[in-house]
Amino acid sequence: MKDELRAVIYCRVSTQEKVQIDALQTQIREARKTVADNKWLLIDQYIESESATTAEGRREYLRLYSDMSTGKFDIIVIKSEDRLNRNVKDWYLFLDELTKNDKQLYLYLDRSFYKPDNTLLTGIKAILAEQYSRELSKKINNAHRYRQEHGTTALITNATFGYHKEPDKSVSIMEEEAQIVRRMYELTAAGYGSRSVSIMLMNEGIRNRNGNQFTDTTIRRIIRNPLFKGVVVMNKKHFNFEKKKMIQNPESEWIYHKGLVPPVVDEKLWEDANRMMDLNRRGNLSSRRRGEKSDMFVFTGKIFCGCCGSVFYKTSRRSAGDPSVIINEWKCSEYLRNGRVKKSRRDQIRVVQKKSDLGCDNIHLKQEELIQMIEDLAVRYLGNPENNLTDQIMQTLQDVLSQHKNSIHIDFLDRQLEGIRRKKGILLDKLLDGVIVDQDYKDKLEDLNLKEKSVKEQKNQFNRKEIETQETRERLNSIFQKLQADGNKKIMSVIMLKLIRKIIVYPQKLVLEMDVSDAVSDPERIDLSGYQITIPVNEYFSKKETIRREKQRQMLQLLGKNPDWTIKKLAESLEEPYAKVRRWIEKYRKTGQVRFVGKGGKGYWEVSLETA
Repeated sequence: MKDELRAVIYCRVSTQEKVQIDALQTQIREARKTVADNKWLLIDQYIESESATTAEGRREYLRLYSDMSTGKFDIIVIKSEDRLNRNVKDWYLFLDELTKNDKQLYLYLDRSFYKPDNTLLTGIKAILAEQYSRELSKKINNAHRYRQEHGTTALITNATFGYHKEPDKSVSIMEEEAQIVRRMYELTAAGYGSRSVSIMLMNEGIRNRNGNQFTDTTIRRIIRNPLFKGVVVMNKKHFNFEKKKMIQNPESEWIYHKGLVPPVVDEKLWEDANRMMDLNRRGNLSSRRRGEKSDMFVFTGKIFCGCCGSVFYKTSRRSAGDPSVIINEWKCSEYLRNGRVKKSRRDQIRVVQKKSDLGCDNIHLKQEELIQMIEDLAVRYLGNPENNLTDQIMQTLQDVLSQHKNSIHIDFLDRQLEGIRRKKGILLDKLLDGVIVDQDYKDKLEDLNLKEKSVKEQKNQFNRKEIETQETRERLNSIFQKLQADGNKKIMSVIMLKLIRKIIVYPQKLVLEMDVSDAVSDPERIDLSGYQITIPVNEYFSKKETIRREKQRQMLQLLGKNPDWTIKKLAESLEEPYAKVRRWIEKYRKTGQVRFVGKGGKGYWEVSLETA
């Protein structure tokens, strides 16, 4: 060989070896010594610090492959054929490029140049190497499956919310986080969608480990995960050697283990929550048949109890007359937790806007009646909408979406990662050239690894945000399509709901507190009488319930004035069936509000003065 021949070296770790800097350093030294011994001029070095089985996974290999078509060098120095490829197709593509560009390949382990006559032999070696990797992949997959089938520990990390991995690999419950998980399941089982649950948890002061709001995506994943009922699912994925990536296994091959982790929720609650989530996912078909588009009206966090100050929650139930029909109602959360007011509490004065833990007697509101009220208020106070209102709404949606530019952050972080990789390469060069000592190299490398880990974590966060942004984009587009389909009246109703800051519910009325400061472009055309609107309950809500309550009030007043009346006489005066009035009397007797003094039908009624 002539002195002026230019050489480059290519070094990488083997696919079956752990990446060890010492082994890579030895390989680099041997390659550089080979160049020096043959009196070639070292032009460049291509160092692969991470193992990969395909050409696409190796940056330095791709750079070498690209440089082969230039006049940069004459000789490529490698340790052996398997340093380049363990894939037959990639090997032959490399040889074709080598021959086409009149380059030479030197294998310093054999101390010889590759010759075209060796094509068959090296091809066989490449086939054997590829088959070895394939068999190794099968063995690894089989070993994983065996461990999963016969394992006694759950393959989870401390990142799993609600659980903690102990040093002995056992799993324990983190009770503080487990309570949050149970709350998610309870709200979902009660009929709330994941977005509503997210808002409700936020209103209750519940945050995730980072102090942020739980996203609806996170809540759905938690609800769907059988881990929280004590069932560990394994073998959901495996590495496919041919495709060189992880692929999903069919559900028939999944492995289920019960008892490896303690359950956070019982199986019934888990099933109820998932069943209700299925109903919400199907979009409540029975409501759609009635023309109700309740998802456009976000009441969550707006409705409060005037009796105890608690927030109202949405619940769902099936109609007694038609089980296929779902009835959505809003109820005081204090009532949902503790039912009606206890007897011992009835003698105490209830303070408005002060929460208790002893129940609530306030009324319930049906979703469709709430929507009807909002639509009527929109017509009354906002008037006829402008013709171009839908265009204004569309522009608003586009403005919201334009604020989410996660891709810019992801590109920036990718550039940071590329810079860190370059610094690692420069650092390795300095070590090999003797510029820095081993300890300095290890310290600097550790620092770069920490920075790389931090940047990757940030990138993962922005990737998750990008997914959430895409989901938001799809939801907003869906809402806009519905607004277009429903016309401007529906749009004005949504705007009217935005003007309402709070809805305070009392047994006889609803008080709507308004906030029009920045909600509309022309607030002067809205007359909201001191920014409050009062709606009588019987104008929209539960008219039958209001009539029944009034009848019962009259009954108690009549008993207070006529304590010697019989139930029959009382029913005739109220013009109600005897059986109904008797049920009412029994109800108030159980609560202690009405008491009969005497025996055998002879005696008199005592009625609480507060009740009467």
